[in-house]
Amino acid sequence: MMKFSFAATTFLGVVAVIGTVHADEPPACLTSTADLSVDIFTDKVEPLFSQGWNVTYHNTYKIANNLFDNTTYLLYQCGSTPPADVVDNGNFNAVLEIPLSNVGLSQTPHIGFMEQLELVDEIAAFLTDTDFISSPCFLDEIAAGNVLTLVEPSEGVDAPATGNTALSAGTVAFVASFTQVPFDNTVNIQEYSELTNVAVFEWVKFFSVFFNKEHTANQVVEAAESRFDCVAQNAGAVQADNMPVKPVVLWAYYSDFCGGWDVAECPNYYCEFANACGAEIISSTEGNTTVCGAPYMTTEELVELGKDADHWIYPSSNWDTASETFGEQLQNMKAVQDQQVFDYQASGENAWFEQRYAEYYNVLADFCAVVGTTQPLTGRSWFRNVFTEPVGSLPDCSPTQSANILDDVHICFLPTTGGAAAGGGSGSGGSSAKAIAVGTAALAAGLLSLIHVLLF
Repeated sequence: MMKFSFAATTFLGVVAVIGTVHADEPPACLTSTADLSVDIFTDKVEPLFSQGWNVTYHNTYKIANNLFDNTTYLLYQCGSTPPADVVDNGNFNAVLEIPLSNVGLSQTPHIGFMEQLELVDEIAAFLTDTDFISSPCFLDEIAAGNVLTLVEPSEGVDAPATGNTALSAGTVAFVASFTQVPFDNTVNIQEYSELTNVAVFEWVKFFSVFFNKEHTANQVVEAAESRFDCVAQNAGAVQADNMPVKPVVLWAYYSDFCGGWDVAECPNYYCEFANACGAEIISSTEGNTTVCGAPYMTTEELVELGKDADHWIYPSSNWDTASETFGEQLQNMKAVQDQQVFDYQASGENAWFEQRYAEYYNVLADFCAVVGTTQPLTGRSWFRNVFTEPVGSLPDCSPTQSANILDDVHICFLPTTGGAAAGGGSGSGGSSAKAIAVGTAALAAGLLSLIHVLLF
């Protein structure tokens, strides 16, 4: 266990302990003696932030709606029969017996949702290119032959590529609304249409209704939101105390395909990061390059727009190519001169498109560390300084590793001395500041020991 030494510490928040959850209800299929007039779904979910879905509960069945594309699903508990009049009049995209098992996924963000619900064992098939997967444990499942992988349908091949899992005709695939897969039943997922981080992650609740995992979903959403708020609260106080002028951030990258610079447009998730970290993000809808049907900037326009930015978040993996191509012009930018350019590869090239959605509070902590308003105790795990840090990677899967966040101890604290965190070096450098400490402990009895270590 790491020991953190502080002369004096004032706790800003409470210690949030999320322990082992009870079994989600209902625990088993209904029998012929079950009272069908009783609501069997003890735990329920509702969207508090997401705009794109809702769920209604009806004793022995649920109706889940994707509001973005007007798809709807009737989910009936195994052992029961959905009312015929409801089925006939509902115009459902699918009528499914729940809880589901042996499902297919078509997008890497869906892996994180299933991991948070402790449902990785229920993933029977991955339907697109496995080269984009970053989860070490899920990659191990694929390597062991426990997950069927399918060639991308756009290549004109629907046959299995690898894996030994047999898929039944009733197997359900969770897909993006634009995806076509060779499955009889699909459920459209559109977390990418949300504008805030918590709204995106709240789609874990939508996933949960298909597995009767609502209790778990409510816990992980609440825990993640609490952590995000903790980081934002700490960053706001440090900014107010030590940084009278807000740091300015450019969020932009060069699109090889579109031949121009894609610049932040607010509102969006990265604008939320900047606001929570007490920074100002440069946002623009201008640009004279429209190859892809949207405005992209020329290099001259980008330099003029972002020349005075203190920090540059470069959300792509092609910085080396862009720097080599446009290096002379980019040298006119303050962030380049100060070596304050960060891409998203601190945990590898693909984690940004997968784990980021479930760990958005850690991405916020990284963003705040870059701009100087927090200092993650374990170093940055998302934003990599392109001048001083190598491309990172995720650790191998260990037998005790769990992707979900239920068993963590989360502590907000504020040392009474020290200034803002240093954003330019590695995440573990700089002076003491308000920070967020997340550690895994034995809970209960271990909690007192952890507090003792922190204080003494």
